[in-house]
Amino acid sequence: MKIVDRKTFMQMPKGTVFCKFPRFNEATRSYDNYIFGITEPHIKTADTDENSVDFYAIGIGSDLDPVASTGSNDTDDILTDMERNLGKEVPFDYCGGRDGMYEGDEVGFAIFSRAEVELMIKTLQESLATAYSQPSVETADIKQKTKVVDELAGLGPVQFVMVREAIDKDEEEDLLSKIDIICPNDSNDMEKHILRFIVLKYGKKIIEDRSDEQTKLTERKMYREWMNSVGTYYRDFSNKVTIDRSGEKIKVTFEAHFIY
Repeated sequence: MKIVDRKTFMQMPKGTVFCKFPRFNEATRSYDNYIFGITEPHIKTADTDENSVDFYAIGIGSDLDPVASTGSNDTDDILTDMERNLGKEVPFDYCGGRDGMYEGDEVGFAIFSRAEVELMIKTLQESLATAYSQPSVETADIKQKTKVVDELAGLGPVQFVMVREAIDKDEEEDLLSKIDIICPNDSNDMEKHILRFIVLKYGKKIIEDRSDEQTKLTERKMYREWMNSVGTYYRDFSNKVTIDRSGEKIKVTFEAHFIY
């Protein structure tokens, strides 16, 4: 393990395993932040450079969330229900996000070495072998899927979209022939890709769920994944996702109001 400054960290590639680390302020003779020692490992999920002001990451434990795999759009409601019904199992998935804390050199980054990452993996594999010897039905099903959307390979933040099911090209073309995607006017290419993947993930529901209640639920789920994917720090709560079935093609609109 080594500790580096922010500039060095921002030049490290996606996939880097790290945690923030406090740096001593010589002027104040104190630690000027809330971080203490080695904390939960995070994975950097998009490339940045020394001029970047923020970055995307997934907390290995803390960024597991049940919203994407349930009918609720409120994590607290789900966790409360689980606490009241002890033993109830709910699937969780990763929903990391954007770090927009804009810290300076008062925060360092502890970088895990390859050997330490391999040790983490080895320890988890041992846990699987001893306590989780039977694979879940979901894991077995995923292993049977052979085709994925081509763009998944090269997009860092798209991991936050949590595309759980592989979509082959024929299915993708069929969905997009029935759905128009309207992105915010100033969306960059990365955000357009992310919004497209969200629509592909919910494509069948968008087409098949005709009731107002189901449509609103799908809109809320897509909105939540959108916000988890691109970050909410510069957006207000008037952002919305709408599904319009009035035309020949279904129109899915992502409307963003920025507060720069």
